[in-house]
Amino acid sequence: MVNLPVLNKRFHTPLAAILLLTACGGKDSVDLGNNDPSDGWISVKPDASANVVASAPQAQTLYDGGDFVHSIAVDDNVLVAAIESNATLCNPGDLRVQVCQLSDCQGTIQTLGSTSGYGVCASDYHFSSPASPLLISYGEVIWPSHGAWAPWGIRACSVTGCADGGRQIAPLQSNYVFALAADTEYVYWVTTAESKSPDVCALAVARCLRTGCQTPEILNLPDVIASVGCGSSSAVHLALSEPSGTLFAATQNGIAWLPRDYSKVPEVFYQGATKIDGLAVTSDSVYFADSSLVGRILRCSVSGCGSGPDVVAKAPRWPSDLVVDSQQAYWVRDMSANIKYSWAGCIGGGGDENCGISAREPSGIVGAPLSGAQSASTVLDDISLYASCPLAINANHLYWCEQREKGSYAMKIRMIAR
Repeated sequence: MVNLPVLNKRFHTPLAAILLLTACGGKDSVDLGNNDPSDGWISVKPDASANVVASAPQAQTLYDGGDFVHSIAVDDNVLVAAIESNATLCNPGDLRVQVCQLSDCQGTIQTLGSTSGYGVCASDYHFSSPASPLLISYGEVIWPSHGAWAPWGIRACSVTGCADGGRQIAPLQSNYVFALAADTEYVYWVTTAESKSPDVCALAVARCLRTGCQTPEILNLPDVIASVGCGSSSAVHLALSEPSGTLFAATQNGIAWLPRDYSKVPEVFYQGATKIDGLAVTSDSVYFADSSLVGRILRCSVSGCGSGPDVVAKAPRWPSDLVVDSQQAYWVRDMSANIKYSWAGCIGGGGDENCGISAREPSGIVGAPLSGAQSASTVLDDISLYASCPLAINANHLYWCEQREKGSYAMKIRMIAR
């Protein structure tokens, strides 16, 4: 059995899933049998089938297959999801990476790669970052592979499909991949560095040419940013400002920055007194969420944050999973963030006393103009069981995940016009 460092998720993304083929004795086969790739995907014509209009948006369900959704990513044309079938505690499931055209997900869904023997093996404490992060970049889907494709590798596949699980970009020096970013030349990811002690999980940023490499370049994040208590709540994010050529890596402790050419080591960009759980970067600004009871959405210039951040919006009640476009910021009002044990304690061995704990009120999605000229407004106010995969955005919609009920791995992918 492998000893796993444990990082706590404020809700329920499975712990150290990237390690679990080893930890749970996973299989090598990629054959998932006769599973129909369209299982669980729903025929939805965005906007038209539900009469969704900007003045009266209605949430729509894209996927409701009874499986566990680890993560999602979108652009204006496609959606990609990492979905695990047969998920039970420390019993290997089947992980598949699927992509579809948003104009007709059910009719165009295809599996880019799949792995048997991928299980949830964890205590009650779970990552805040997706256990299997996904990225859509310049027409490719990029993800960390598991097991049979190429053990512990970063892989890529065209959004239009590929054979044999795509191509390998890089082998992984560490079994953890917390977040991904990419430009036209390189792929970057947050991974683990050498720990300072058994109780401290240090983090680093790695990169590899998109065309492939054998040995990724790795730079450790500053100690005050990188050193995350292995049993504490942690959120890890990575974002790239291509015009400025700067990478930004965030943990709950603060934000580090480094040039994407790796010409100097990462430095502290911002460090505050409260937890950060959300990071988004535009050509000229860095946006992040001060995730607390009296939270805020903050902004600094990509050139530096020495004079302190500006307040874009007040965001009470634990804002997280921040996304932005050219005019608006959106985030989740995460009402599960103040619960020490969510329903994950029930399925993670926490005992029946944890199964009945729930948030005082539903979570929701909130938006605010980047100009700060108006107050924040609620987009959706009734997400009772907001789930693992972070909020995603494209030109027309917001996307997120919900579970069907407490104590179950069955999840939905949903969207709403914005």
